Amino acid sequence: GARGIAVSDAVVYASALESDLFTPVFDTLDRVHGDGRLPRMQVTLSQDLFGEEGSFDPAPLPGFPGGRILIATETEFARMTFLHEVGHLIDGYGLGTGRFFGSERMDRFATWREAVDGSSVVRQLRATVVDLATNQRIVDLLRYLL
Repeated sequence: GARGIAVSDAVVYASALESDLFTPVFDTLDRVHGDGRLPRMQVTLSQDLFGEEGSFDPAPLPGFPGGRILIATETEFARMTFLHEVGHLIDGYGLGTGRFFGSERMDRFATWREAVDGSSVVRQLRATVVDLATNQRIVDLLRYLL
């Protein structure tokens, strides 16, 4: 198991619905991540994400200095989207300062960034997957991820 403080310790669910849906994600994640003391963050389902699947909003809220994670009620892949947004929580507060993502700006990740960006898999994805996508939403998502 992971050493350190479980990531799930930072999360407060808005209701039992979110808890039932997303707790299984942490059953796995907490086995491998012990990322220190992360700020409390609210997790809630939302109908107002303007076409987005999920959102990590680090702006502090009363009682939630880490902000919130919003997951679209209509998303087909709610748990995968939640896991992606939790990655932003870890990157922003576990690796970074809360003002930026550590993986994007910290010098200690420069070699890792170069390796990922220069990998044959990322080059292949950039060259083919985006060109093959006919759904603009998928194209936008792939450009964001790559």
